[in-house]
Amino acid sequence: MEGRPVAIGGITYNPKCAFVEINNEFRPYKVSIMKFSRKIHDIIGKGPCMALASPDVEGSDRLIEWLGFEFVVSTEYGGVYKWQSR
Repeated sequence: MEGRPVAIGGITYNPKCAFVEINNEFRPYKVSIMKFSRKIHDIIGKGPCMALASPDVEGSDRLIEWLGFEFVVSTEYGGVYKWQSR
């Protein structure tokens, strides 16, 4: 937004884990968030990948599930999700 970064995302390897951080000023742009998230999904590629839904971020669990991750377990840090390539 006006040349400033509003979101960052990527994949860590060993173990493979997806991450996304979105600034509050970008949150009203739901369609753009979905497109951004789909790019992260495309980066995941083949094989398992884990994600953590932050309890402090409203809707993080819905977004992770929309991407195709399946819920595994709740922890004190949030819900843990796993994605398998299809």
